Order: sequence, then C-alpha cells, then structure tokens
Amino acid sequence: MSALRKEVLQHFKSLHRVSQSVFEGDAKTIAACRAKINEEYKSKKHVKNEDSVRELLKFSEEIETELRENVIQAKEKSPGNYELRITEGTTKLINYPFQEDAQLPIFKSGRRCKK
Repeated sequence: MSALRKEVLQHFKSLHRVSQSVFEGDAKTIAACRAKINEEYKSKKHVKNEDSVRELLKFSEEIETELRENVIQAKEKSPGNYELRITEGTTKLINYPFQEDAQLPIFKSGRRCKK
C-alpha cells in the first residue's frame, strides 16, 4: 500500500471518528454525515495526480478542524430554551454583554490625496 493511499485512509477514518464524537447521541445526523463523507470520498476516487490528492487531503483536514472546533449541537428543552452540547475541542470566544446605550465612534471623512 502506498504511503499516499495510507494517508487518505487515515483521513477518511479520522473524519468518521470526529463526526461520531461531535454528533454523539444523534444517530440521524451521524448517519447523514457518514453518508456524505462516503459519497465525497467515492466521488474523488478517480483522482490519481499526487498534487490533487494532497490538496484534497488538506481540504479534509480543514473540514475535520471545522467540525471539531466550530460545530455545536442545540436541543430544544422548552419553547425558546435550548441546551447546547459543547465538546472539549469547541472554540470558545469571549462574549461581551450587550449594551443598549453603546455609542459607536464617528469618523471624519478623510481628504483625498492629490495626484
């Protein structure tokens, strides 16, 4: 087995593992994600150029990162109330409270440069 083929299979398996951990407990979404991963890999099966395969592997890594860091699940507990399932790898940003009386700065229009 070539090293590149082995790398492709590792990415394929890794995407499946990440989708299972991100969507844990949601069998319908896991099945849809699994089908999409399989479909995309099968559609690219004919690609033989090593540079093209490397680009596809990079894209696969980006998707895996996106799934791991930016996807959260929300389940409606009651009308208007949601419970979020945030995983360990989810990127957490600093949230600032909303201030209704906040003033946006007003910038003076600049002068154009002479040619």
